[in-house]
Amino acid sequence: GNGIFHEPIAFSAPAILREVRWLADPTLGRGILRLFFDNLRQNGMVPGRVYMTSMTGTDFYHADWGGGFESFDDVHPDRNLKRQVIMGMQRYTKWLANNRDPEGSGLTDVCNHFEAGQEFSRRYTIIDEKADRAEEFTEQFRLKGIDVSVMRYRMVKFLSRVADEIQEKAMANRFIAASEVIQDTIRKKMWDDNAGIFMDMDPKTRRRTGVKAAVGFYPLATDIPTPKQVDALLTTLGDRKEFWTKYPVPSLAISDPFFDADGQWKGTRRNCPWNGRVWPMINSHVIEGLCYHAE
Repeated sequence: GNGIFHEPIAFSAPAILREVRWLADPTLGRGILRLFFDNLRQNGMVPGRVYMTSMTGTDFYHADWGGGFESFDDVHPDRNLKRQVIMGMQRYTKWLANNRDPEGSGLTDVCNHFEAGQEFSRRYTIIDEKADRAEEFTEQFRLKGIDVSVMRYRMVKFLSRVADEIQEKAMANRFIAASEVIQDTIRKKMWDDNAGIFMDMDPKTRRRTGVKAAVGFYPLATDIPTPKQVDALLTTLGDRKEFWTKYPVPSLAISDPFFDADGQWKGTRRNCPWNGRVWPMINSHVIEGLCYHAE
């Protein structure tokens, strides 16, 4: 990126892994993985950014590390790379379990509206009406996010395969057990049958938030949804009163009272609000899901 994004950043790294896999030389993709997982914080957290000379003020971003790594590995399989990064990835999954799922639900928390890279959204203000005033990356609220829970699922499921390949059987079994819990919980707890979409959950009430956001389609790219849920998701996706706009797919359903396609949040033009804008990242995940099920 440019400006403040002109540095290695975790939010974008998995997407870049998907792009650089098409290079004949895998050096850049391998370097991206090693850069982040060789520089974990002491507690196991992946830094949001890696600077040239410092690891201070690096923030944190939830990211689809499992999906990015798996895509890269499909083209450039490398057992040495897997051995180099799997211990770091295991530390990170433990950090997620301890810090973003302390009650052991199988779902993953978002703690402020920056760390999911999707600020200014009713996903968060329905939990905390002041969520859009969060400063930096400090914890402000707790929301069981459908997007970040899917990312954690993809990571532990792929790592179970990696661990098995490099003969780390005990580790592989732990990852398999974790992935089964996450899959079952997302499928049962985050699915809203009436709305035909997966939703975030409020960990305090243990109820779905009722907000229909496009991240609710992210499970399509995995084996999480049942065939019945897939059919319902496709119906919701194609509903012109919900998500099938002139330029699909918006970040928030048209029916939501906070929907705005023109970058306005509470009457103010924002840099990158997620309350109706059409974002390439969301659409890339949706297209990935459509291709997964079409194949």
